[in-house]
Amino acid sequence: MPVTADDVLAAVASAVTALRAGADRDWWAPAGDLEWSCWETVEHIADDLVFYGAQLGAPGYRTYLPLEAAARTPGGEENAIRSDPAAGPEGLFAVLTASGALLAAIVQVTPPGVTGHHAFGRADAEASAAMGVLETLVHTHDVAQGLRVPFDPDPGLCARVLARLFRDVGPAADPWTTLLWACGRIALPDRPRRADGWRWDNAPRDPRPAQRIGLVTLVVPDYDAAIAFYVDALGFALVDDTALGDGKRWVVVAPPGGTGASLLLAQAAGPEQEARIGDQTGGRVALFLSTSDFAADHARMLAADVTFLEEPRHEPYGSVAVFADPFGNRWDLVEHRIA
Repeated sequence: MPVTADDVLAAVASAVTALRAGADRDWWAPAGDLEWSCWETVEHIADDLVFYGAQLGAPGYRTYLPLEAAARTPGGEENAIRSDPAAGPEGLFAVLTASGALLAAIVQVTPPGVTGHHAFGRADAEASAAMGVLETLVHTHDVAQGLRVPFDPDPGLCARVLARLFRDVGPAADPWTTLLWACGRIALPDRPRRADGWRWDNAPRDPRPAQRIGLVTLVVPDYDAAIAFYVDALGFALVDDTALGDGKRWVVVAPPGGTGASLLLAQAAGPEQEARIGDQTGGRVALFLSTSDFAADHARMLAADVTFLEEPRHEPYGSVAVFADPFGNRWDLVEHRIA
């Protein structure tokens, strides 16, 4: 499942809930193993959330946007988004919540293919959402350590971030533990703690499962007559010929060595289907047989008495000639020109 704008909002909400339990603690104590204070680390989360959204909003800008940032302490973390300490932790939580909402809103309206700059590679909307969730969860872990409050985020959310940003990281005991290890926070029984320099992968992912057109149905008058032409004359491979009962068969043929779709040869059942034989596309060329050697295949097919409806043509896109099967289906034999 992809990482979404709703995941950004959920991550921020879980962070605020956890950290609110430590509102009365020392917010200037170090956040876990970081050199930053708990307060500065939450500002850093908010800063990242806003920055990731802003980078998506300016896809033509090829580096980080020149937003001015400043450190609260000498040598400290520089953030452009900061919360006035006079407003207390609740003010800080409000800044964090608003920053998450800004990133979520931009993720929702960013068109596919639009990316923003990041040092780990340009990030599309999903990667930007995943980065925002990652920064929120892992740095909330740091702050929770400094405030001595528990934080245990949704494992499904952690798993989605791992799948999007850390495809090379194998699972450990649970997704949250794995994510902490991937970000250099902990060691695991079978894995030492990752050294500084670890990084995630922003490369775009296609959220859809891989698909291809597997079969195209061709209505024919008779199974064996169709096999005789497509296998014996054209030289296709007989991929399958399975009896289904009641005279029906599952007959599949395909060009030898091809990687495209195969043909399901379906014997017509009844007058309505019989009327479509040879004219499934209203007289247009229905199918295209691509070849890497037009001249050789054209000569071989002529020798096998395949009926060509025209002389070969040499078009800007390649060499082509229309032929027909014995049932009236029109094909292009075509060799596309390589630019």
